[in-house]
Amino acid sequence: DEEKEKISNAVGVAALRFSFLRSSSNMKIVFDMDRALSLSGDSGPYIQYAYARGANILKKAKGGDKSQFEKYEFDEKETSLLRLMLRWEDVLAGCEKGYLVHPVCDFAIELAGTFNKFYTTVRVLSEKDEGRRAVRLAEVEAYRALMSDVMGILGISVLERM
Repeated sequence: DEEKEKISNAVGVAALRFSFLRSSSNMKIVFDMDRALSLSGDSGPYIQYAYARGANILKKAKGGDKSQFEKYEFDEKETSLLRLMLRWEDVLAGCEKGYLVHPVCDFAIELAGTFNKFYTTVRVLSEKDEGRRAVRLAEVEAYRALMSDVMGILGISVLERM
């Protein structure tokens, strides 16, 4: 199938590219194929998979009442995700100052991991309260937009599904 081949190629390129970008300039590069292709850790495919999870939530969603934002109380997983996303500009500034790329990889891994914790513990699509659901969908959209930018900087293809 053409779509499967496109996804496979994108995952392979992400695995290789991320493995090399993840190393700082003063480290030896050791390529481990199994680790590079892992969907559960420090890899390009892991980041792609976390992005695809967010995209899938948004694809299944049907909107909600955004007027509830000002009354909303965020839980711990939501707060962790939002605080991490706010660090992005500082990460970029540090990379620019030191001419480094690997901190972007570190941020991408942390962002994917934090989103995956959010995904597994916070109800989004199954949330009955429309206002709460809308706020959580906005959080997922913000995550997806940021992760897309991070992946773009790393030259990793954004996959809507895997």
